[in-house]
Amino acid sequence: DEASSIADAFTLNVEQRRAFHLITDHALHFVGLPDQLLMGVFGEGGTGKTQVIKAVQAWFTMLNRADELLVSATTGTAAINIDGRTVHNATGIAIEVGDITRTSRVTDNMQNLWEGRTYLIIDEVSMLSCQTIVSLNAQLMKIKNHPAVMFGGVNLIFFGDFLQFPAVSRLDLYMDRPESKYALGHDLWRSLNAIVILRQQMRQAEDPEYAAMLQRIRYRVPSDEDILKLNARVSAPLSDLWNTPVIVRRHSIRQIINRKRVQQASAFSGLPITYCAANIRERKGISLHA
Repeated sequence: DEASSIADAFTLNVEQRRAFHLITDHALHFVGLPDQLLMGVFGEGGTGKTQVIKAVQAWFTMLNRADELLVSATTGTAAINIDGRTVHNATGIAIEVGDITRTSRVTDNMQNLWEGRTYLIIDEVSMLSCQTIVSLNAQLMKIKNHPAVMFGGVNLIFFGDFLQFPAVSRLDLYMDRPESKYALGHDLWRSLNAIVILRQQMRQAEDPEYAAMLQRIRYRVPSDEDILKLNARVSAPLSDLWNTPVIVRRHSIRQIINRKRVQQASAFSGLPITYCAANIRERKGISLHA
């Protein structure tokens, strides 16, 4: 059938196929599956989570049902990697600032985007906070006009690894904090009714020694040899300093790094930095904070 042919085309392993077929079987209304799919697909980097997402996208497209699926991620970089949107852009929820809860109006554009959509994939779930999932729940209820149904009845599939980047607010989904104003976020997370854990390493399959080292580091139990190897690379020269990405958690640090890079580029090229002041006439489609 179509699902098997897609799984073969994407060379999905047994674990990946289990996750993939759970989604496709649900979309085909197989008996024995919950009416609303709330699913988690977890695994360390290199176990093929992105491959499963791309296979799901291909399957919906093959069946001419692409308009039923919306693919998103918690960061822009991750969204680009899966040809999707950020979860904030996909649902219209506001980017939280501090401890402020911002309600979001459902615009005509958002209603049009969600017309016929019944499945939402969210990648890099480790960066999704209890605060954000509460907003997501409320927003999907409004979008789908189903205030009595969790997430408005939308089928959600979360992908990620909680040993990667955590939520910036530290209100991690798996932490039960009854005293928090966002305690509902943990309850929503605990409502998952299907979980698949990917354990087979695909990215470093041909280098088991390196894969084993990464796994020890992941679990914070590196050997002395691992530490020596890593320290030996601390002063290793970079082949392309200008294009080497620097990953940080906060926008303020990112802006400092970007400003420094611009200054270095100016000094290297001998060209002055030109600053352009924007005259914003309309705020439609953008978020501005004072």
